[in-house]
Amino acid sequence: MKKTILLTIPFFIAVSCNHNITYDYFQEGVKNDSLNNSAEAEKFYTLAITSDTKNVHAYNNRGLDRFYLNKYKEAINDFNIALSIMRGFTSALSNRGLAEHQLGLDSAALKDYNAALKLDPKMVKAYFNRSQMEGD
Repeated sequence: MKKTILLTIPFFIAVSCNHNITYDYFQEGVKNDSLNNSAEAEKFYTLAITSDTKNVHAYNNRGLDRFYLNKYKEAINDFNIALSIMRGFTSALSNRGLAEHQLGLDSAALKDYNAALKLDPKMVKAYFNRSQMEGD
């Protein structure tokens, strides 16, 4: 019994430290986003993802930074991963539509905007993004 307790304590400490590291990296990404520094933010979100491969918000945010850096295929990949972790993540759907539109994949983009709006009819960002396609 004592041996089991001793073996599990380092595991809980490691998990706790990992969570704090992930949070710190994520917050640095958010900070860089607020400074419009997408390249630096992308690096911190990558570190957060390396630390926690199920961090859906880090994938979504990194995807958006990659979109701003004109890395549309990489952005779509990040949004796909976010959606595989959290099905129906409306922000990732709408953001993926942005990247798809930039690659000329308008039918896929429209499908994503509509899917986001079906899940959240009050999602102003998806309405706006979809309306931008009509203006092109």
